[in-house]
Amino acid sequence: MKKILCVLTFVIALACVLASCDFSILPNFEMSTTSEETTTTPEETTPEGPDASLTPSVGLAYEVNDDGKTCTITGIGACTDTDLRIGGYINGYKVTSIGDYAFYNCDGLTSVTIGESVTSIGNYAFRYCSVLTSIIIPNSVTSIGNDAFSSCSALTSVTIGDSVTTIGNYAFYNCYRLTSITIPDSVTSIGNHAFAYCSALTSIVVDKDNTTYQSINGNLYSKDGKTLIAYAIGKTDTSFTIPNSVTSIGNYAFCNCYRLTSVTIGESVTSIGNYAFSSCSALTSVTIGDSVTTIGNYAFYNCYNLTSVTIGDSVTTIGNYAFYNCYNLTSVSFSTFNGWWYASSADARSGTALSADSLSNASTAARYLRSSSYYRNYYWFRTAQ
Repeated sequence: MKKILCVLTFVIALACVLASCDFSILPNFEMSTTSEETTTTPEETTPEGPDASLTPSVGLAYEVNDDGKTCTITGIGACTDTDLRIGGYINGYKVTSIGDYAFYNCDGLTSVTIGESVTSIGNYAFRYCSVLTSIIIPNSVTSIGNDAFSSCSALTSVTIGDSVTTIGNYAFYNCYRLTSITIPDSVTSIGNHAFAYCSALTSIVVDKDNTTYQSINGNLYSKDGKTLIAYAIGKTDTSFTIPNSVTSIGNYAFCNCYRLTSVTIGESVTSIGNYAFSSCSALTSVTIGDSVTTIGNYAFYNCYNLTSVTIGDSVTTIGNYAFYNCYNLTSVSFSTFNGWWYASSADARSGTALSADSLSNASTAARYLRSSSYYRNYYWFRTAQ
């Protein structure tokens, strides 16, 4: 009996002590059925910043990027819009890029609005969008992929944002209704043939603060003026003199310039690039000065009205097919006849000799360079005698 009374007395005393304690200072050890870190699902993300108000076209196909928060547009999907809106958020995922081939051959697109959330336009993204007439590339975009807008045959206007640093190879190739383009100061790389076959292009303007490129009389040059990169082939001029500052004529520089009948190559030019004058269908004569050492592959390919060429005595290399399909070429005058040979490789160190007597005959030399029956598909070299 005494033991029971003792236990009851202890319990009552302990209860009184506990009742007087402040447990608010103790840590909270409440159990939770959720983890300590919570993951915000895309559907719970509130659109903020660029394109918060842009509603993208419904039905576009997309893939979620590795970060789990952004996405890349991959195709037209179930979208039926002809005036596309690309950007903002799709199902909570921020649209940051337009993927390779995303709208390839979408020949029903008439206009595209690209939002400020987009930072890159992939390779072939809009190629063969044949009724697309204009495009505004926002300041958020930093790169335009290879062939991104090539063969957009209705494209007449392009605005390139101030953050673009790279314009890919063939980016606007064969956009034959494009009349002008402005390169912002941010651009540091323009790929090969980016504006080739733009037959209506009359002006390429470069921001004066660009440190890589410059525009001279509407044509594109390197900043130092030593490389002529692209001639605006839509110009109505029939003759052109390459400035003496130029040492290199770039690949495809005059390609498909169908109005030029004559070109004077400055005395500082040392190399003529691949396809540099290809398909210049009105070109009738060319004098290649004594400073030129290299004529590139297909350099005058398909210049079918070209009748005469003079090759200076400094030329040591003529690329394969350099005068291929110049079927009216009847006279090629070499300043130096001796030491010429041909080979099937551009890296050859020796080959088959060409007769000096043959090359001294302008008609025979022309036949050798233009005809499939002779040597036009070989590389020609000259070794100093």
